[in-house]
This record gives sequence, C-alpha cells and structure tokens, in this order.
Amino acid sequence: MSISRFEQTVCDLIRQDADDRIDRAWLVAVYLCLKTSEDLGYVRDDFVQFDLKRQEVGLLDVIFRGITLPPLQSDDTTIWLRGHFYNNALLRMVFLAETRLDMLWQQYNSPKRFKSVGERWAVQLDWYTSRFGDTLEFLQRAREQINIFKHDDTTQPGAKTPGNKGLRKIETMEDATRALQELLGLLSKLMPQRKAG
Repeated sequence: MSISRFEQTVCDLIRQDADDRIDRAWLVAVYLCLKTSEDLGYVRDDFVQFDLKRQEVGLLDVIFRGITLPPLQSDDTTIWLRGHFYNNALLRMVFLAETRLDMLWQQYNSPKRFKSVGERWAVQLDWYTSRFGDTLEFLQRAREQINIFKHDDTTQPGAKTPGNKGLRKIETMEDATRALQELLGLLSKLMPQRKAG
C-alpha cells in the first residue's frame, strides 16, 4: 500500500482546516517524510543491522554529502536517509496523535487534570475507542516505542536498541502506513461536520 494513496485525504484535510486545528504544517511534514522514505526505497530498518564501522561510514557520508544531493539507491547513505525520514514521520505522527486526541477529547468532555501525559493518553485512548469504535493500535505502538527509546538507558556498550518490553516495533512501511491511516481518521474527527442538503 503506497503512501500516495493518502495524498487526497491529506489535501482535503488541509483545505477543510480553516483554523488550523490539525496543525497542517505538521501533517504535511508527516506525509512528505513518509513519501520521501518510500521513494528512497524504505521497506524496513536496514541501517540498524549494519556493523558500527559501516554505520559510521554512512553517517559521515551523509554529513559531508548532505541530504539534498541525490544519493544512489543502493548506498548506505540512502539507507540511512530513508530511515531518517521514516523516523521523523513517526515522531511527528505521535505528537499529532497525542495533541489532537486531547483536543478531540476536550470537545466532548469536561476539563480534567491528569497525573501524567501517559495517564491522559490511556484515558483518552479508551474513550476514543468506545466513542468512535476506532482503534489507534499502530499509533499506540509507535508512541510506546518512542517513549521506550526516550526513557531507557541505551548507553550500555553494545546496546543498539531500547528494551523491547514485549512490544512489536513499528519498523516497516506497512506499519507506518497503517499509523498514518489511523492519524488521518483521528484528524478528520476534528473537522466541523457539514450539514447535508
């Protein structure tokens, strides 16, 4: 499933969002980062599989070459770049999901203080599923993965990725596509409903 199939939905949301409720610039960044990652050939995270020396060469190359020069499809710089755009999109999707789920929740509920962002997310996620019948499974997995990365100690020698804690990582383009689909569904619920007739 190509990211391009969401182009019209993204454009429609941007056109409908006269007061920038969905943060149009961030939505465009999510879409363009995923599209660029896909255009560069991203399927899954290959760069993390490289040994440290090969990673170093690829990283130094991207510093010296930059990201605006067209790299070759098969070189390590391209492999890093497509992962960079993929991860950038995931971070932005999680931000939009957290902030816009809160905004949607406030449209339907009285103000409430939560002990933490995590508690707020859990309560609002349950509410969203029961209210709209939709799940945010892939956005939830992306959020958990990002939070594990933020809070786990990955500075131990040889540690490449944060502790898994039983979580299946979001790492394929198919996973990101499903997360984008969930995000677009969430954002569409923030749009004013037009009356028929």
